[in-house]
Amino acid sequence: MSISAPEAAEVAANYYKSVTQIPGNLSVEEIEKDNAETVWLITLGISEPNFSINMTKNKEYKLFKIDINSSEVLSMKIRKV
Repeated sequence: MSISAPEAAEVAANYYKSVTQIPGNLSVEEIEKDNAETVWLITLGISEPNFSINMTKNKEYKLFKIDINSSEVLSMKIRKV
């Protein structure tokens, strides 16, 4: 059974929190299926807890590739904007 976009975003956020253990605010920035529709591509924005909307230079982005059928995180990469 395939996972939905919101489920994939939650998997990405939980994965990031578990491997980094870095506090911060997470926001879903982009959601996309690859052309073969086998993986979700989820971009999360990560900012410090005291983040302000005007401080975009202090925000970093991570791109997650998540298998649609197994919910496995296949990769986490730095996403340049």
